[in-house]
Amino acid sequence: MKCRFEAFFEMKADCKMAFRCSHFILGENMFGFGKKTDINAGIEEYKKTEGAILIDVRETEEYASGHIPKAINHPLSQITSIGELVQEKDHPVFVYCLSGGRSGKAAEWMKKQGFSKVKNIGGIADYRGPRE
Repeated sequence: MKCRFEAFFEMKADCKMAFRCSHFILGENMFGFGKKTDINAGIEEYKKTEGAILIDVRETEEYASGHIPKAINHPLSQITSIGELVQEKDHPVFVYCLSGGRSGKAAEWMKKQGFSKVKNIGGIADYRGPRE
């Protein structure tokens, strides 16, 4: 027979598991799977981060059609040469594209190469600020 404390902790563990499962089903789990990135919040974080670099990984033609002010264009198709732009691997870097897919690939690749402060902030399609 279980004491009240054992029963309470089992119940609490079951509740935690149910909570995690419900968030996973809704696409809002603690690992970020299925969670949409808010580019507007990402831009605010970029602006507050001293010395940060903002990189638009869309192709040159896409960048020319409109981009976030101060963003540097470095297409995903040329990501292997990113070290020429970002020379220090601990430099803060924020990347975006049209919808967040290519910037996610760029951020993942950069992290695998040892860049430690890379953040995918999503897609310009959802951006509400000024464009150049």
